[in-house]
Amino acid sequence: MMQPIIATFSIFLQPIHDARTPTPHHHPPLAIGNTPAVLFRHVAPASTYANVYVKLESPNPTGSYKDRLAATLIAAAELRPSMTVTEATGGSTGSSLAFVCAAKGYAFAPVCSNAFTPEKLRTMAAFGASV
Repeated sequence: MMQPIIATFSIFLQPIHDARTPTPHHHPPLAIGNTPAVLFRHVAPASTYANVYVKLESPNPTGSYKDRLAATLIAAAELRPSMTVTEATGGSTGSSLAFVCAAKGYAFAPVCSNAFTPEKLRTMAAFGASV
């Protein structure tokens, strides 16, 4: 049975810490993915049979869960060197890819529409993307 791609490239992500795994699983190069699961105390009454947790992704470098996607995409691309990193983006994925590319020393050229928000363009440019 084939592993999901995120499992295949999980070595590139930050280790996961929780009560059941007191030590990190591995030592990745990027500070992505070390995000806590937070108990929602006011979603359901205390007498229910399940606790509800949400994954708090704001500690990721760009504040988005898409940093995980970007790290995985670049890890997959590294298996086929000499490729240019480019993506048609509407915002968060472009910022995440710009961050990962900057951290690993790759050029990133996003493809954006005229309706793209200036804030997202500035974020990508701050990470070195050619916008």
